[in-house]
Amino acid sequence: MSKRIISGVLMTALCLSLLTSCGESKPTETESQPAEQNSRIEQKTDDNKETNENDYTIYVRDNGKSAKMTATLWNSSNDEAKKEVEMEKVGEDGGDFIYACTGDTSLYNMVHFDYGAPESSMDVAFNKFVSGWYLKDNELRPYVKDKEPNYQPKYETKTFQFDGYDKNVYIWTPDDYDKDSADKYSVIYMLDGQTVLSTEISGEVESWNVAEHVESMMAATDNKAMIVAIETMGATDENDELIASRDDELLPDIAEFKVYDGQTLESKKRGDAFSDFIYDTVAPYIEENYNVYTDAAHNSICGSSFGGLASFYIGMDHPDKFGTVGALSASFQIYDDQSLAKYASSLKFSDDMPFIYFYAGSYNADTAESDVDVYNFLAVNGYPKNKLVFNKDEDGGHFVPFWRNIYPEFLEAMFTQKVSALESGAPIEYTQKDFSYIEPVSIDPNDSRPAEIFNYFYFDNSETKWDKVYAYWWGTKPINVLTGEEWYGMKGPWPGVEMERIGDSDIYRVVLPLGKDLGLVFNSGVTDDEVKNGAIAYQTADLTYSSSVNAGQIFKIDISDEPKPGTGIQKTKFKYKSGSWSNYEG
Repeated sequence: MSKRIISGVLMTALCLSLLTSCGESKPTETESQPAEQNSRIEQKTDDNKETNENDYTIYVRDNGKSAKMTATLWNSSNDEAKKEVEMEKVGEDGGDFIYACTGDTSLYNMVHFDYGAPESSMDVAFNKFVSGWYLKDNELRPYVKDKEPNYQPKYETKTFQFDGYDKNVYIWTPDDYDKDSADKYSVIYMLDGQTVLSTEISGEVESWNVAEHVESMMAATDNKAMIVAIETMGATDENDELIASRDDELLPDIAEFKVYDGQTLESKKRGDAFSDFIYDTVAPYIEENYNVYTDAAHNSICGSSFGGLASFYIGMDHPDKFGTVGALSASFQIYDDQSLAKYASSLKFSDDMPFIYFYAGSYNADTAESDVDVYNFLAVNGYPKNKLVFNKDEDGGHFVPFWRNIYPEFLEAMFTQKVSALESGAPIEYTQKDFSYIEPVSIDPNDSRPAEIFNYFYFDNSETKWDKVYAYWWGTKPINVLTGEEWYGMKGPWPGVEMERIGDSDIYRVVLPLGKDLGLVFNSGVTDDEVKNGAIAYQTADLTYSSSVNAGQIFKIDISDEPKPGTGIQKTKFKYKSGSWSNYEG
């Protein structure tokens, strides 16, 4: 249950006050040149023409065959830089509609699409390092124009030893990988390897789809890369007793943990050793067995949450190996302010430091409060400003879809050492620090259901037949729609909030948490301690929830899709991957 523990800790969001004081270039064959020399930024189009070097055409393959689609291009650092464009239907592919629009990548770094759904799509990266997006079931995934989408990449599994137990590393190479080619491949090392490549590894609904992102980038540029995804799930012994957790592996011993409500996070803080494991064991194996560059300019490390924090630490620890760091929603806030400030002050900076790409979502829904303090501290205390950039997504949350959607921007940072539409080293300040981003539920005047229904969301237990039904959510500071209570449902441990059974029916409900793009899990109310002792537990995989969409809706699991058991001490916890929302009629 480390993920659930993480979620609770992340929501502390206490301030780190002490820290605040396109032309074409051909690929190079030498490893000494900067990574930006290896980036071709002329778009590959049918006629190979562009109106100017910053214009770029983005494609959306629409499985829903929308009658029309508009794109809103915007800049996450400049509220005034926004443009709405009616997209052109440019063809069909596999029965899906293909829409396209063109924008200036020096002005805009984000885009969302409107196509007649209750809400627009989530925001995704807009740059020259993504060929397009595939829209299906209101989700966007990376897409290569004229190629059939397939989100089950093939990869190799290599098992190493770390701290006396097995550590799986998943290695993905593109279809055209050539071990004998004179053109070498850059290497992207990804933490939380169990979720970044495929849902089949972790059993979650959501994946970063990093392999498809790299394929999309390679279709749009002349860059070549492979992925080394390092599993960070901890380990159990032969008796299924936990001997290491994700927290143990990822968190370095750089500062004391923050005390919150009289408690601190428990971790062995083996992140220092984990950093050396990647540097001394994994990277040498990759360089000996694959056709890759070995210099820092062509190697990067990336992760989110605890993985974002670990990626930052690894980049500081081994700048000679990792030339780019992706610190997405990095969880600096788990450390005590004073001891973290001491660590930050101890860092020595030079011109050879890695380029650091920071991403954080909402001030209240993600790790922005601490991340922006760390970034600003670096910018004013000697870190090369041309090697720092921060994307503040003030509507973002702490959830896989946000990291998947922004991944092309990390790729741009890796291969060009900049983000075209964002200023490197510029001071960052959040403007939206209250709850104004949470909009009240708006009821369609044509909806004849009683207004009270919209104060809840519901779960259909008619086929699952759980003795109890619980809902657990995370990713923002939700507000109880009836009482106005802040942090509603967030301060309790797993399994979350018990849902109310409606009479003798099989329908359960819970008072609506007002919030946008939360993570949500329905479960049978069994604690982790009970699971450890052999109790059977059931749950959904991680779902995406927004009160403006799911108010008055009911979720039902598709039990025809067999639940997947966990591993190790969670082997008696079964997770359903399929299900759907529909309107609750009362």
